[in-house]
Amino acid sequence: MDIISQKDKLRIEELVEKVNYYSKHYYTEGSPLISDKEWDKLYYELLDLEEKTGYILENSPSRKVGGEVLEGFEKVSHEVNLYSLGKAQSVDEIIAWQNKNEKIHNYVHEYSLEYKFDGLSLSLIYDNGKLVLAATRGNGKEGENVTQQVMTIRSVPLLINDKGHIVIQGEVIMKKSELEKYNEKATEKLKNTRNAAAGGLRNLDPKVTKSRNLDFFAYNVAYSSETKFETQKQVIEFLVREGFLVENYFKIVSSISEIEKEIESVDKKRHELDYDIDGLVIKLNRFEDRAELGFTEKAPRWAVAYKFEAEEVTTILSDITWQVGRTGKITPVAELEAVELAGATIRRATLNNYDDILRKKVKIGSRVLIRRSNEVIPEVLGTTEYHETDKNVVLPNTCPVCGAKTVLVKANIFCPNHKGCKKQILERLTHFANRNAMNIESLSRKTIEFLMENFGLSSFSDLYNFDYRKLIGYTGFGEKKYY
Repeated sequence: MDIISQKDKLRIEELVEKVNYYSKHYYTEGSPLISDKEWDKLYYELLDLEEKTGYILENSPSRKVGGEVLEGFEKVSHEVNLYSLGKAQSVDEIIAWQNKNEKIHNYVHEYSLEYKFDGLSLSLIYDNGKLVLAATRGNGKEGENVTQQVMTIRSVPLLINDKGHIVIQGEVIMKKSELEKYNEKATEKLKNTRNAAAGGLRNLDPKVTKSRNLDFFAYNVAYSSETKFETQKQVIEFLVREGFLVENYFKIVSSISEIEKEIESVDKKRHELDYDIDGLVIKLNRFEDRAELGFTEKAPRWAVAYKFEAEEVTTILSDITWQVGRTGKITPVAELEAVELAGATIRRATLNNYDDILRKKVKIGSRVLIRRSNEVIPEVLGTTEYHETDKNVVLPNTCPVCGAKTVLVKANIFCPNHKGCKKQILERLTHFANRNAMNIESLSRKTIEFLMENFGLSSFSDLYNFDYRKLIGYTGFGEKKYY
């Protein structure tokens, strides 16, 4: 090992402080300040530097699996450690994972594939067929006793047929449809399904948990005194027999090429699911092979989590601009510090109206959570961090285009100057000419702007009464264009 440079030493210390700070908000407080993608970037930079230098601080997050236990809940020690999983974000990384394992043990190439749920890990203990304890993952060795909360979750069986001592592991999630129903009635809207699940499960009042209509997907038997398993497939079949909610998607494959095909297939259809997943979990199917490979300090060698491209990210909201539509409705648009998300550079995101701004507690200068899924327009989900210099968003009293005094109608503001506001006219005429309306070929938004500016075009009838021969001689307006 080379002597550590002062630069690397300081960077490691800085990364430890940052990752611990963000992890506390993510795991302990259930209110993440940055996205998983941003956290991963910081965490893996730290791991690389620690491996390069051998310099590992006592409080380094690389020594931990999860977060600390919340005060107010009884602390419980896990009978079986709840490990995190190693991560891969490319097929090459899966191949590297396989090659590394083969150096330890020449195992059978039989892999189980399951959804990686975007929720909160949970361990359930049953004795003589009765649920006796439910605990969050916490730091992997010690978690929070949330038995009373979990007993309100409809998909958790309170009794099972197996009469031994058994530890079940799975994920607590909130379905998208349930989140939508909840937010329709809630005064304070929930940002996303993961925060909703975490906040519901880790609330000291079980009534709050019940109000979220959470679900529990089981995916592992960590220990069983009675039933023995040889494969992951047998585990899944057992969970189904015992009445646990188990995701229908479960595949056994024997090659990396098959894994790659499944990754592509699931990535395309995941938005159709009623819950959020953020990847696939790849495990060796045979327990005999798992036993040979064993564990590192933090994770099993025999499993890896493939993570899809992130759909959420945080960035700074630098300003709010107000856009005038064809009906006169004035809509806020979030102007953002440029950030990469789901294969695109994002600089703007939607907000519905002023009530949306207040509900999501958006301020100019604050850090906000952005979501972009299935190539739709990015949306501001909420605010994650404030600063002393942040400014409140002011509702405009006048139209930003024509200066007319705005009119407030419930949660929306409008420009009443329908005949004189150029932006309204442009939007109306553009909508009128597009393929979903009159489908007027060659009459683009740019052409309409030109006609408005140079010939005073202002209404639908003007389009039909206009003498297009006046355009002859203008650049871009040949005979084909105006005929």
